[in-house]
Amino acid sequence: RAVPTLNPGNPRVSISGTGGSLAVTGAGMLSLVLHNASRVPLSGQVKISTKPAGSRRHAKAKQLGQRGFSLTPGGSSKVPVPLGASIARQLRSHHSMALQLVITLSDGRGHTARITRTITVKPAAKGH
Repeated sequence: RAVPTLNPGNPRVSISGTGGSLAVTGAGMLSLVLHNASRVPLSGQVKISTKPAGSRRHAKAKQLGQRGFSLTPGGSSKVPVPLGASIARQLRSHHSMALQLVITLSDGRGHTARITRTITVKPAAKGH
């Protein structure tokens, strides 16, 4: 689904797989598929961080991984974000984890957008 933007000229992107759980490999790699809903090329950065508990609103989120990307007009790209082996180990014992996803976009013409989502990650199925 396309993400709503403040101005019609802002870049837009949709994220596949954030409706359910996303799988993290044993090596701690999370892959997102981004779709460019704009008619211009986009570039940006994906950041994944811990989501502070609701009772600790002022707790600082810890950044787990980040990765830059670029998208052609109307195109899609798989963006692998390294989270680390320690997250993979935690997922094996906790089975799922809520993380914060922040995507910062730029179209190269001065229009920027920031998308923030809460995602649920789980360990990848064995044998995949």
